[in-house]
Amino acid sequence: MKIKRKKIAVSEIIGVTLLLGMSIAMYSVVQFMVFSYPFSPSTPSVNLVGSIDGNKISIGHYSGESISIDAKIIIRVNSDQVTFIARNNITSNSINPDFWDIGEFVLINDTDFIYISPDFTNALIYLTVIDVETNSVVMMGYIQEGST
Repeated sequence: MKIKRKKIAVSEIIGVTLLLGMSIAMYSVVQFMVFSYPFSPSTPSVNLVGSIDGNKISIGHYSGESISIDAKIIIRVNSDQVTFIARNNITSNSINPDFWDIGEFVLINDTDFIYISPDFTNALIYLTVIDVETNSVVMMGYIQEGST
């Protein structure tokens, strides 16, 4: 009687190994593509300039991306802090009324400060602008240093 060798087992092992290798490679590629995608929106690049003209605080949008008109503006005068929404104080000449675009200004009068009576002369004035869509600070800084 003659003993026969079966070569079927070797080819099945090679086939399973190749399928397993291709599956791992495909999973790795898909995982890399999914996890490299940023899930949170990026902070808009914007150039805002704040200034004081008499009894008005002016914040101008000079360049960069448009930001939401619902941007939160926090003004600290000395130790008092007041929050405004850009929508309520914007000088709009834009085609798109939902965004704060280049060339538009937010004007805040001293009469808009309800809970405090600010005297802008010699006051420390600090400004923060937060874009609510991306939940990021787009401007932060002193408008006026104040005197001691």
